[in-house]
Amino acid sequence: MRVRSLIFLALSFSIWAAPLRAPISAVAGNSSIEDAQFDLGMKLYRLGRYADAITELKRLIGEDKSIRYAEVCRFTIGSAFFALGDYGAAKEFFEPFAERRRDGPYGPPSLYYLARIEFLTGRFKESARIFDTYAKEYPELGYADNSVYWMGEAFLRLGEKEKAKECFQELLRKYPQGDKADGAMFNLRLIAMEEELERCRRAAASVYKTDEPKPAAPQVDANPLLEQNAEEIRRLREKERVFTEEIARLNSRIEALKGEMENLEAPDGADEKQTGKQNRDKRRALASWENLLAVKERALEQKEKALNEAFEKLPKGAAEAD
Repeated sequence: MRVRSLIFLALSFSIWAAPLRAPISAVAGNSSIEDAQFDLGMKLYRLGRYADAITELKRLIGEDKSIRYAEVCRFTIGSAFFALGDYGAAKEFFEPFAERRRDGPYGPPSLYYLARIEFLTGRFKESARIFDTYAKEYPELGYADNSVYWMGEAFLRLGEKEKAKECFQELLRKYPQGDKADGAMFNLRLIAMEEELERCRRAAASVYKTDEPKPAAPQVDANPLLEQNAEEIRRLREKERVFTEEIARLNSRIEALKGEMENLEAPDGADEKQTGKQNRDKRRALASWENLLAVKERALEQKEKALNEAFEKLPKGAAEAD
């Protein structure tokens, strides 16, 4: 009996101690370590500590050679570089998905990010081409309306207002409830205002041209209409200048708002509950921006109305010159 007890204790100790003698693998032999490393990298990303997130996720797919998390890590690293403004590094991580794994879960968003990188680095023609590809290949996915919108913005930067208008009109037709619908309507109104300004400039120039040579002999019968309206036209031109500058400032503010809205979606693998809370907080913060933009827009509409009223006072020949 005593011998059997000793044998039982020896066997029990051998079984209990076996795991202690076995080597512990960083990833392959211990998935909990792999999960913990991945969770750490994703948490750092969600906290906005992008450089630290890149370090941890690179370690996971580099030193630890994780296979299970390889793709989401590479996509998240690209997203982190994008958030840091290192567009060259981000492009290196997005291009393989967009070029060779387009049908995978990270192919479409990588294609979209590549288009955004081209836009943000001033390559508007290439940006418009990639946005167009995304919109045609993935019309039902989440970034479809964004792609049509930013394609219109790219055409605006290229000075092709008609193509830009077509993009914004297409967005309102296909995605009237999308996140970019308000931005599209706003840009269409801005384009209409700028076109009206140009029409007003041409009308004013046809009435009063400062670059015309003055006759050497004194004019006894000066044109009474020009004398009467010269000061009014000068005031009108000053209103045009202020109006144009305000449009430029408003464009800058709405561009910042667009950039914030782009970051509301977290990459795959993020904690949905926490991401949802962050998104709600951001939307509440952005509401104040939207209110400010609404006030600015109403101010611009008042300026446009005043501008039109001023032109009503001009001679009929000025209005008919266009």
